[in-house]
Amino acid sequence: MKVGESIGYVMPEWPGQTHLWLWREICHMREFGASVRLFSTRRPPERDKARHAFAAQAEAETTYLWPAGLWRTLVAIVSCFLRNPAGLFRCIKLAWTLPLDKPRRLSQLKLIVPACVLARETRRGQIGHLHSHAPANSSILCMMVKRLTGVPFSQTVNANIEWWGGAMREKFHDAAFTLACTQWMFDQMRRDYPELDASRVGLCRMAVDVRKWVAVERTPAANGALRVLTVSRLVDSKGHDDLIKAVALVANRGHPIHLRIGGAGPEQQALESLLARLGAGSVVTFLGSLSEEKYLDEMRAADVFALASHCEPLGVVYMEALATAAAVIGTAAGGVGELIVNGVNGLLVPPQNPEALAVAIETLLKDPELRRLLGKAGRQKVEMEFDSRQWAAELYRWCYGELPKGSMGVSPMSSIANGEMQKAMGGTPMLP
Repeated sequence: MKVGESIGYVMPEWPGQTHLWLWREICHMREFGASVRLFSTRRPPERDKARHAFAAQAEAETTYLWPAGLWRTLVAIVSCFLRNPAGLFRCIKLAWTLPLDKPRRLSQLKLIVPACVLARETRRGQIGHLHSHAPANSSILCMMVKRLTGVPFSQTVNANIEWWGGAMREKFHDAAFTLACTQWMFDQMRRDYPELDASRVGLCRMAVDVRKWVAVERTPAANGALRVLTVSRLVDSKGHDDLIKAVALVANRGHPIHLRIGGAGPEQQALESLLARLGAGSVVTFLGSLSEEKYLDEMRAADVFALASHCEPLGVVYMEALATAAAVIGTAAGGVGELIVNGVNGLLVPPQNPEALAVAIETLLKDPELRRLLGKAGRQKVEMEFDSRQWAAELYRWCYGELPKGSMGVSPMSSIANGEMQKAMGGTPMLP
């Protein structure tokens, strides 16, 4: 791709409440001089819409591919047929033959409509490259546009490879390059798909803006209570029930503590019922969905950030907490170990273990100096390895073949395996 050519970002249900990291990346790419066009498969449902300040701007400049409307659909399909009838038939063949985990041929054929819309917009906007941020339908649309226009695409794998609906080998081989957002995903791609050209697979992490998310000194709460914060969607996999049980255990042992839960989701009623059964309603507050500014305020006020996920691909909320120098407790599942080195810049506990989580909380409650030291080390970790400008510069290099002027360059950690990092930093076993 030539410097100066536009890149089209293709994203599902954009902008969503969890898309802060993605907006950071887009803004940095533009700071580096890239012309970025935004496309989304469809608008997010109301419950998942971003509440952040960027949401209105992002929505206004996004081209939504579905629903397309009758006239737009006809124009897009006829245009693609007249320009490249062979390409359109290759799209039909792709939709019919792609080996997805749960193949629904009619649904796959329906993707041809938004693909034709995207192809037309790609030609009109003189876009030289497409980048998919979810290797499910977004990548399939890019595969179809490649057949219709010849425009190449790339993709980021930002969650477990097996979560994206299958046909991953076909997606990997069709893409100009694929970037994993964690070291363990990168290692899995190299292990499970050894035939992939090493020059077309890379590491490009989700990250945090360290100029906005800055370290702060915490002052003790007036009532002496430990202020614990968690932020994520209220879904079963995030382990909010385990965290509530842990906080109730700590409170029942006579320790002053208060948990604030940011986020919304289908599990809220069940969690409120759990609180009632535990008699812990006075020590837990539900905050609902938070804007970035409110989220920042909550993080700055918290003594401890905890997330009890059953499995987390990486955990952007962890790095945001680390960036503010909060003491962090996480679960040793998925890619969390790439962020948190136990006993060095945070504490790790086994997932689905409220008692171990309670022990970790009590450890930090009793030792303010440990909280301070962990927070300081956490900030250093994020500055060195998870600065969003650093990783946006890496994506820019993959797209344009050279680093942007004024960028910080390639991440110094991009080739260091997590195990080597833990050894280097002297990490300790997780709490039992």
